[in-house]
Amino acid sequence: SAAATTGDSSAAATTGNSSAAATTGNSSAASVKGKNSIAAALGQNSTASAEEDGAIVLAHYDELTGDLKHVFAGRVGARHDLEPGVVYRLNRCGKPVKA
Repeated sequence: SAAATTGDSSAAATTGNSSAAATTGNSSAASVKGKNSIAAALGQNSTASAEEDGAIVLAHYDELTGDLKHVFAGRVGARHDLEPGVVYRLNRCGKPVKA
């Protein structure tokens, strides 16, 4: 399944294997539950979460200019220190942090 949103402060959520949730609005949230699912939150100050065997994609923008500074993509698990079901945002150094 798939869910996508484009407005500010919006939310996209899916359940089921190989699902995708994507948001592009500022301060939006994307979350997925299901194996091989991806949550992508691409707006300023947006958040993403995924369960075990899922992945997140996050973006960070300069607070003053709004220019894109960092993009992160990673799977939940030890390699990226991402915990299942935890909501993350990208910090100014390009690292995911708990929201």
